[in-house]
Amino acid sequence: MHDDSKNEEISVSVKASKELTGFGLEAKAKSRAVSAFDRLIGDGASYLGNYFRRSVSENQSDIEAKAALKSAAVTALAAEVLGNPELAADILGIELSQAARRHSNKESVVLAAMEQLKIAPPSDAQQNDGPEALSEDFLNRFERHAEDASADNIQEKWASVLASEVRQPGTFNNRVMRILDEVDVETAMDFNKLSGFQISGSVPKCLHKITFSEEARFEEYGLLKVSGLGVVNSGLALLMEDGSEFFCVKFENLAIVVKSLDVEATINKRKGQGVIFWNDLRNAPEIPVYLPTTAGACLFGIVEDKSVENAKRLLEELRELGLEVRLLKAESGRDGEFVDTMF
Repeated sequence: MHDDSKNEEISVSVKASKELTGFGLEAKAKSRAVSAFDRLIGDGASYLGNYFRRSVSENQSDIEAKAALKSAAVTALAAEVLGNPELAADILGIELSQAARRHSNKESVVLAAMEQLKIAPPSDAQQNDGPEALSEDFLNRFERHAEDASADNIQEKWASVLASEVRQPGTFNNRVMRILDEVDVETAMDFNKLSGFQISGSVPKCLHKITFSEEARFEEYGLLKVSGLGVVNSGLALLMEDGSEFFCVKFENLAIVVKSLDVEATINKRKGQGVIFWNDLRNAPEIPVYLPTTAGACLFGIVEDKSVENAKRLLEELRELGLEVRLLKAESGRDGEFVDTMF
């Protein structure tokens, strides 16, 4: 009997693995997804094979319902002993209803995560790197959050977390998960909007100005670094291959280069209009940015990356000031070297 059960579990995993091939998942990433989906909703293969069909099979929901029934039965028996069978029936109904609701919420989150992985599958490196299963610590905490996620926008948030963890295991550690749990819906939505304006991990303030209240809330929840006197990306002197001199303002794998000729006078003449400033002490230009904390950077990572599009917008803002600027990007396979993107 034990062997039959084991064979059935292996069969389920094989079926789920085959279904996930069509989702752009391979190798270790596929293994992580299969194990996580089976862990959260039981027979993951049946859900993968019936994509987005909201049917509940006799799997994990049945197990949870039976566990709830046992727990409720003890309470109900005590009520019956006290001569109140109607109360016992009410308790049974409530417990079973809550178990079904929790599983339905989890199912919705997993299905939404599947959709996100289909749209944005792991990179080639992510497919083959990392463990073959997500950690139990993560899944235990995640499961509790997913069970309580009744609203669509909350389900989407936790779906993004699961999809991100499948791509890059270990991104959402216990500290990050705790912060996510504490953040209210309004703050989460506002921060999500901010992250859409990032350029490789930081947001130029000219692209999206947040209110004082929003900045205070982001800092309070540990999502944004405390600005103090201001957070900036500073320019470094750069000599181009053609002999021209530029200042390079880096955004991780992207860089804005500003031609150094008359740059100080041009910036000061129009006072930068909040886009760029001149630092007399460093004798270099600086672009004010919003910089996320480690937890905030995790949230930045679960939204669609529009860094290049945002960098183009920043170029236009700088050009309107009369500055000559170009956009560079890091060249793959050449550490620390940038190439002209011609934008």
